Amino acid sequence: PFARLVVPRPLLGRMLAHARAALPDECCGLLAGGVGGDGTATAAAVFLVRNAAASPTAYESDPRDMLAAFKAMRAGGTELL
Repeated sequence: PFARLVVPRPLLGRMLAHARAALPDECCGLLAGGVGGDGTATAAAVFLVRNAAASPTAYESDPRDMLAAFKAMRAGGTELL
């Protein structure tokens, strides 16, 4: 657990663009980064995940997107926030 989450503006912009592009469907993504000694988590990457359900009322994470995201986190030395 962390006390605070910092999302840099460029990552926030990507998240918002993803949400707008997915409308009217549900959308999701993952933030990855690290947690400092003071408990502050800082996002270093955002992974956009497609909604395999393609629905405005349900969400099903695309398994390929999830696998790619976790592989990239491992390669980049970041963790899921």
